[in-house]
Amino acid sequence: MAISSTTIIIKALENLHLKKEKFAQLMVGILIVEDLLAILILVFFSNFVRTNALQAQDVFWAGGKLLLVISSWILIGYLAVPFLMRNLKSYINHETLTIISVGLCLLE
Repeated sequence: MAISSTTIIIKALENLHLKKEKFAQLMVGILIVEDLLAILILVFFSNFVRTNALQAQDVFWAGGKLLLVISSWILIGYLAVPFLMRNLKSYINHETLTIISVGLCLLE
């Protein structure tokens, strides 16, 4: 099994100025789905090694939790972060924007 590095591919596309091309956007989407499937595969294998039995319910449970986390990220990204930025607009400069960005990244 081989998985390509999404961040390396995105950086290579940026360096080649191909990030806006349709094939590049499709490729990044496929890489993100590949990363999500890799998480499920790792959960499946870790459960198999731990219990020495194939239990599909653990994989479905992990998939549900993964879907919940991704959904919450999307909702927070579309609703909470823009609201926060609009309300903090008068206080934001480069330093505070950096602190807010790092804080949002480490929020998990």
